[in-house]
Amino acid sequence: MTGHGIPPGTYAIDPSRSAVRFRTRHVFGLLPVTGSFPLTEGRVTVAESAAGSTATVNRFDFGVTALPGMTGRVLHFTLEVTTVRD
Repeated sequence: MTGHGIPPGTYAIDPSRSAVRFRTRHVFGLLPVTGSFPLTEGRVTVAESAAGSTATVNRFDFGVTALPGMTGRVLHFTLEVTTVRD
């Protein structure tokens, strides 16, 4: 068992109860932007304890540099996933 009580293995994502949520800022960092989109399908493989379900991504690291003043450079993601054992 892992530290979170989830046994290692492969799990199918339950799309009806899973989503990716994000937040950033736009208009030169003055206004907040939040949103979400559903996860439609996929699998999660648990090898050992997870450290968490949030991430911060700098879009410039991926070559997305358009509209630097109008669109936030950093996006904060939260992954909410419900799974069933495969």
